[in-house]
Amino acid sequence: MPSNNQRNNELEFTPTFGTQLHIGVAYGKFDHYRLIDCIRLCEYAPDETSDKAYMLGLEEGGLNSAEALMLARYYMFNQVYFHRLRRIYDYHLRKFFLKWIGSIGLDRTDPFLGLMDLTDNDVLHSMQECISDNNSELKGLAERIVCRNHFKDVYTIKDDDIQSNPTIIEDLEKDLITEFSDEQICICKTDKGPGNCNFPVIKTDGEVVASTNLSSVLQHIPKIKLDTIYADRTIVENVLTWLNTNMESYKKGERP
Repeated sequence: MPSNNQRNNELEFTPTFGTQLHIGVAYGKFDHYRLIDCIRLCEYAPDETSDKAYMLGLEEGGLNSAEALMLARYYMFNQVYFHRLRRIYDYHLRKFFLKWIGSIGLDRTDPFLGLMDLTDNDVLHSMQECISDNNSELKGLAERIVCRNHFKDVYTIKDDDIQSNPTIIEDLEKDLITEFSDEQICICKTDKGPGNCNFPVIKTDGEVVASTNLSSVLQHIPKIKLDTIYADRTIVENVLTWLNTNMESYKKGERP
């Protein structure tokens, strides 16, 4: 979408088409031909305190396509980029990577000094070597990814939970780690806004107005908030039992 601020004017098209093509979903489809055809340069002041400046905007006829793009972006993030399995693999990959770059001599404070010379094949090959070496301290971390021995999701915080107790995820995180271990429990927190939905639109009479003044859809693109509790497979049943026993107390803001 046209993203305008004091520093730059740019088109921020999310990679919805590429993602839906490679993973076989339809969330990323929208009428990009219509959207591109309606892009125009216009003079616009985003607020009363700003001077008018040239910015990228849309003709009013492209507004529905812009709405479709923002909704496609929301669905793609919600269903794909923030999928429960993708997030836990992110967690395991970070854990492996932070230890691995130290073991191969990269400076953790500035890993980019040598990181750009590495390829995906280098990392995957190293994981296989770690799995084959019973003495490697990275063996378990590599197996999480290569052998699909990832943590299992045991609970996702719901909107009703947060409305009942705004600090429920923090309370659960502290007590679960105390009850079990930070090596066996992971809480992945995702909190992402809808992005910049406010851009100039050129109406049919030539007036330039904010997109959110014309579109109730853009006013209400929801924020994505996903807080999911994951546990090592060896303790999943114990964690589920603990949650079933104590969850109602946490919803009331009462820590047992």
